[in-house]
Amino acid sequence: MDSSVVLAAGIFGLLLLIALVAIRTVSAGRIEVKLTDAAIAAIPVLLWLLASGQVTRLVVGAEGITVETTRMAILEAADRPIENQVAPLPVAPVEIAVKGSPAEIPGLLARGITALQFQLGFGGYVGDIIREYLQALTASPSFRYVVITNQDGTLFGIMDAHRLAAALGNPLGTASWNTFAELLNRNNPAGIADLGARYGFVPAGNAVGAMADKRMVLEQMEKLNADWLPVIDESRKFVGVVDRSRVVASLILEVDNRLRNS
Repeated sequence: MDSSVVLAAGIFGLLLLIALVAIRTVSAGRIEVKLTDAAIAAIPVLLWLLASGQVTRLVVGAEGITVETTRMAILEAADRPIENQVAPLPVAPVEIAVKGSPAEIPGLLARGITALQFQLGFGGYVGDIIREYLQALTASPSFRYVVITNQDGTLFGIMDAHRLAAALGNPLGTASWNTFAELLNRNNPAGIADLGARYGFVPAGNAVGAMADKRMVLEQMEKLNADWLPVIDESRKFVGVVDRSRVVASLILEVDNRLRNS
């Protein structure tokens, strides 16, 4: 319970006890104040606590009195898992495609894919074809991510597709389309991580699980100075992206619903 609520309730309880003892003492025991009378006297204070927002829910039952503060409602909502919110909020599922031949590009644009997947150690990537893919797909407003997986299908990392394409297409840059293709083909995770770190790369180690609570996700985003994080399942495979603004919106709605229901 919030410390201010505890203090207010404690002070009131003490004053009430003093008043009861005083009344009994002054009347030499002729006036007896019953518990029901004390409970009635407490009603104005409880109403003040509810009206002031210090307490959002008060339940009196056989098991006793249950008091919930606004702070408790916020913390409980923040601790709720995000598993059942993979779509549409707060985790956005990603329409992902595996890079193939250039002939497939028009179909991918028509589908409005969100991410393009590459596999470490695949061995068949060509710089010019990667360039053709990314230059075409980054023209689509829905395309955002480059997802890199390990050979067993687990997530290795994810990077901002627009930043990567701009960097690889910069003739004055330190990396090129061929550099990126060679790192993938040689199964060079350290090289990919080093290259990607300059262009919005998020390693699998920073991904969140589907059962993570919202407060933990927001804390991790704040620590990494990131607006989004990849989401993985129990087998460490990529399932979607969680966005800061959607997590915050979801948290606010949950708190609002909880307070309204109370």
